[in-house]
Amino acid sequence: MALLKPVGLFHELQFLKLSQQSNIYGLSSFELSEDSTKVVVATLGRLGEKIFSVEVNKLHVPKLQSLDFSYIPADAEIIAIDMYAKPPNSAVIGVALIKENAAVKQAFLNVYGVRVNTAASFNWTSIADDWQTLPLNFVPFQLTHTQILVSDQWETVLLLSGDDMRLHVFRLIGNAEQEYAVYEEPCKSWFPEMLDLPSSVTCMDFRQCGNQRLTVAACQGSYVRFSITDVTTLTDIKMWELNSMDGPFTVAKFFSLHSNTSDRMYHLLVATALEVAIVFWDVVNYQFSKPVILPGSFLHDSVMCGIVADVDWDGINEILIGTYGKRLLIYKLLPGSEDATGSFYLYWTRQFAYPIHSLLYEDITRDGLKEIVALSTTGVHVLQHNLDLAKRKCLDILQNTSLPHR
Repeated sequence: MALLKPVGLFHELQFLKLSQQSNIYGLSSFELSEDSTKVVVATLGRLGEKIFSVEVNKLHVPKLQSLDFSYIPADAEIIAIDMYAKPPNSAVIGVALIKENAAVKQAFLNVYGVRVNTAASFNWTSIADDWQTLPLNFVPFQLTHTQILVSDQWETVLLLSGDDMRLHVFRLIGNAEQEYAVYEEPCKSWFPEMLDLPSSVTCMDFRQCGNQRLTVAACQGSYVRFSITDVTTLTDIKMWELNSMDGPFTVAKFFSLHSNTSDRMYHLLVATALEVAIVFWDVVNYQFSKPVILPGSFLHDSVMCGIVADVDWDGINEILIGTYGKRLLIYKLLPGSEDATGSFYLYWTRQFAYPIHSLLYEDITRDGLKEIVALSTTGVHVLQHNLDLAKRKCLDILQNTSLPHR
């Protein structure tokens, strides 16, 4: 059977050059509303501007806006950035950084958007000037967020891993006067499945399935831990371990094949800097016993990042891999393999001029079609869908849709 391999799935719409390099933790986004997605990139350099918003308007005019966040010293290096929406018109942004001089190295977590924001519209300045800093006694790695169950209400928390082999949990807590502050709370109080890790976590992911939380922690060494935790009790924990891959791990991500939210069969994508990328099929039922290799993913130097998205609008998610060998690889499920252990083939690939550090799939142009946002060692690339393919898909849907008679 001939496999579908489109020729021109994407093209580069814009390239926004950065004056300093970023890293695999330096790109983040959140959806403020259905037609407004914010994308931010942070750089490592100790000189000049450090954090930028990335925008491309409907006329495809790019804008790389420097954001002046409070209390980021000129000689600091930003290690990681993460953010999430704070309705109705604000966001919480975490920035993990290191400040180093000849005598001592200091690490901090700055959290912005702490107070209640009553602004009528989104404003970067009001968030950047509303901050709290927390000193860290470890070198930070990945910064991310997820939700915890507090008194039958879901609450978003920031999570930070580091070289101390621990997970650090930061909560935004308010009082009766609606005054908020950020506090670090014990990991065992909310994420007992992340205790006693044998190595530092370089990538982690979480997925909520009713009252169960799926957690994966992939480390600097060869260790991966997958666990299922009952969030109502935090005592019923099932845990599995893998030690057969050479780290450090660069990707650990849960995903479902179907782009609709009703699919509850979860798979686990993992990759290291030294080996091939692997999907562990139906990880809830089979854990690490059904590995599926992404063919050729090791041929382009280290795998640096990976995301999952339905880039051809057929209802089945594809896997997007970015490599240090300057390649974007898109893998598609082999037709007919879903009912067994899945199999993937290389669907589309693109050569870049620079190594790829991070990937997003967001509607950055606000035209109704999402774009691939690729962070390379020199800047941000925005890849737009082939509009002819998009038009054909739209017409095909319209021709096969029965409209109600008036």
